[in-house]
Amino acid sequence: MIKKARWTRGMVAVLVWLAVGMVAGDGWAARGPNWMPNFPMRLGAAGAMGMWMPLPGAAEYKVYRKVGDGQWEVIYKGPMNNFQDPTAPADKDVAYKVTAVVGGAETDPSPVAVLKGQKPIEPPTNLVFRVDRINKAVRLRWNLAEGASFYNVYRADAPDAAGQLLGSVQEPTLTDPKVEDGKTYYYFVTAVSTTGQESKRGEPLKVEVKFPKAAKVKKFEFKPIVMKLVKTTEGEEFAEFENPSDILFLNGRLYVACQDGVQVLDADGNYLERMPLLQEKVGSREWARPWMMGVSAEGNLLFSFLGEAVLREIAPAGDAVIRKVVVPPMPGMRDQPGPVGMAVSPDRTLWVVDGNYGLLELFPDGATTPERVGFPRVSDEKYDPAKHGDRFIAPSRPRYLPQFPEWMFVLESGEGRLAAVSLKDRKKVFTILGIGGARNQVSQLSDFGPYDDSSILIVDALRGEVKLIKVTGPGDETNGDYLANLVDDPNGKHPKLQSMKANPTIVQYDPKRRRLYVLSVQGKEVAIYDIP
Repeated sequence: MIKKARWTRGMVAVLVWLAVGMVAGDGWAARGPNWMPNFPMRLGAAGAMGMWMPLPGAAEYKVYRKVGDGQWEVIYKGPMNNFQDPTAPADKDVAYKVTAVVGGAETDPSPVAVLKGQKPIEPPTNLVFRVDRINKAVRLRWNLAEGASFYNVYRADAPDAAGQLLGSVQEPTLTDPKVEDGKTYYYFVTAVSTTGQESKRGEPLKVEVKFPKAAKVKKFEFKPIVMKLVKTTEGEEFAEFENPSDILFLNGRLYVACQDGVQVLDADGNYLERMPLLQEKVGSREWARPWMMGVSAEGNLLFSFLGEAVLREIAPAGDAVIRKVVVPPMPGMRDQPGPVGMAVSPDRTLWVVDGNYGLLELFPDGATTPERVGFPRVSDEKYDPAKHGDRFIAPSRPRYLPQFPEWMFVLESGEGRLAAVSLKDRKKVFTILGIGGARNQVSQLSDFGPYDDSSILIVDALRGEVKLIKVTGPGDETNGDYLANLVDDPNGKHPKLQSMKANPTIVQYDPKRRRLYVLSVQGKEVAIYDIP
């Protein structure tokens, strides 16, 4: 009974204290509101907002804000239990607290909530471009920016102009199809964070748009040079060519690079042997499959290997590796190098085409670091004409032709043309052919080689033709003119080589015998012809 009486008197005292506190406006009622979970919160570019639990008897609320080490200021006053602050700076700490007005008196503030300032997001780097001359557009690409949710791309007519928004994209690439020939544009890219914070603009990228002019169509009159078929061969009798990729005629022997090694034939196309060193290495998978071939300054064989960033100089007998050339990756690029075609100029410089980077690389005699010439595609290194010279469009094979001692010729398969590069200053001097409407132009230029002092052989793999083209140099309107087609059936409806199972791909020419060697990659055969 005594304990029950004490408990009853205690409860009465508590209830009286609560009632007095509520009437007087202090005690429980003097305590401020409590924030709802996860509030206040940032709204990205829209600032911040907050919500709190309603307080019984509250006539209105006051929200105080302090930026950094500044002073508290009232930013909201009203009956609602929430607020929005569109002016909250994203890059500074912002503190909030809220009070309620109950019975005409202001309660204690809520716990102080601090929204931490966000580190400004940096704009993307390495903005580069490629003018798409076929679709008449400008293609842009840039490096990913840390913390970016998407990117805004702007275009202006001057480097200091505000420009217009072309689009917002999540991937680091954008195509601008609304460009005009002869105009200059400036592009900017910003990064936008997940909270809606936009970076400052990166450096403007100047793009001069120049589309190719219509090709001058020259009068075409079909002129056949009828060849005599000597032989077609598929290689060793019980081990035919397996996915052949290249041929090379050297010192009276024809070398055929295949998936399972290199077969060696005599000048008449008779099988002689397989290169023992390559056969052993390929069989043990120590090397990848041989891909393309060339001749070193010492007259030895040069090989590239599919998927390997190396070239190997090998003795003609195939019994020794003389030299290994490693093609280094380009700084800042993710792709691995992929050297394919190669040639040597008279100054003993090794010219290499990198299939993965799509560029031309030069190794001066004895050098281990290449000089890189021409960037044909958007890459992670910004193209600098003063540094790299004129562009090459998808180069796939360089060849030095002794008949034209001033130049190195580079096959630009993406444009169906040949570029002549000056051996003196490493710059493009002129181009011939090109994909277009003229009948003497090509559909798919796959290879070329020397013929005589003023002409070269070219292979149009799509049309199945081997043509003779005139080469005179820059400034001559007849440079690149069609001379003749090399055929084996002058009465055929189409000037392609009728004796081959599939279209020609690679050619080699022996001027002493006036003999032409033609590889068909698709047909897996080599055809040998004598030219009258």
